[in-house]
Formats: sequence, C-alpha cells, structure tokens
Amino acid sequence: MRLRFALTREIRRPKKEKTMAEKMDDINQAKAAKDAEAERLRKLEILARKSRKKEVVKEDPFPPFPAEYTVASGDSLSAIAKKFYDDANQWPAIWKANKETIGDDPNRIRPGQVLTIPEPD
Repeated sequence: MRLRFALTREIRRPKKEKTMAEKMDDINQAKAAKDAEAERLRKLEILARKSRKKEVVKEDPFPPFPAEYTVASGDSLSAIAKKFYDDANQWPAIWKANKETIGDDPNRIRPGQVLTIPEPD
C-alpha cells in the first residue's frame, strides 16, 4: 500500500460490502430483466406462429375439373394435356371428351375452339 501511494499518490480504500438490502435489490433487478427477456421471446414466438399461419397458400396450378380451355394459336392436344395434367401423354382424354368439336383427327384443333378438359384418369 505504501509503495502504491509513493508511485501513484492514490490510496485505495477497501471496497464497502453491500448490505443485504442492496444484494436483494440486485437480485430483484436481475429477475426483472430475465422476466422481461422471457416475455419478449414469448411474444416473438407468438408472432412467428401467426406469420407461419398467414403464409400464402399456393393456388393449385391445375384448375378444377371439368374445365374449359380456348385453343390458342400453336396449341396441340399434348401441350394442353401438359398444361392441365402435367402429363402430355394424357391428350387422348381431351380428344375423347371433345370428339364432336375436334372431329376424327386429333391434330385438327383450331384457335378459338373451346374444349372441355375432363378430370384426369
């Protein structure tokens, strides 16, 4: 201690012990901070759950059946089947459902024709 005073001209006083009331106050402040953090996390979890519920539900890429489709330029029955069934090989189902409109040749569809798209097999 004397050496410290000689070098720094400071006298360090021993730290004062905290009273029981001060210790209890520190404990209560720590508990309050912990409770506030727990409440903040609880609210974040609630918000996360709500946002998951509100996620956009993707629409079914395929319309309900039976559907109607107006033939566009460049369309083929296989392209239409791919669009509605995600399987180009399902074109005969569309042809069978529309034989009166299309006729006996499935390659003879014309722009503007309205076809009924049946439920997939």
